[in-house]
Amino acid sequence: PELGSLELPTVGSAAHATGHCKPCAFVWKEKGCGNGTDCSFCHLCGPDEVQNRKQSKKELFNLSRQRREKRRALALLVPEERFRTSRQPLEVVAAAPLGRGVFPMPL
Repeated sequence: PELGSLELPTVGSAAHATGHCKPCAFVWKEKGCGNGTDCSFCHLCGPDEVQNRKQSKKELFNLSRQRREKRRALALLVPEERFRTSRQPLEVVAAAPLGRGVFPMPL
């Protein structure tokens, strides 16, 4: 498609079909985008696309944070896991006798 056409209104709209474009935040405003066909952002994305992508990014960040917190909590519940040197299952390591005069370390 030719630059400036309905299929390719801006330089930034070239990646729209693959989903790798960055939506223009100004094209849907009252004044519109002042960069015209030279705009490096996509003019084919809908008016809510910037908001939707921000929301998706925020949800992904929150999910990542929750997973990280869960891993940290599990590490606190099973401190032996951090000091394991063998590839044996954790149950085998945890069930091993401590030996005479050896006491577990307090948390």
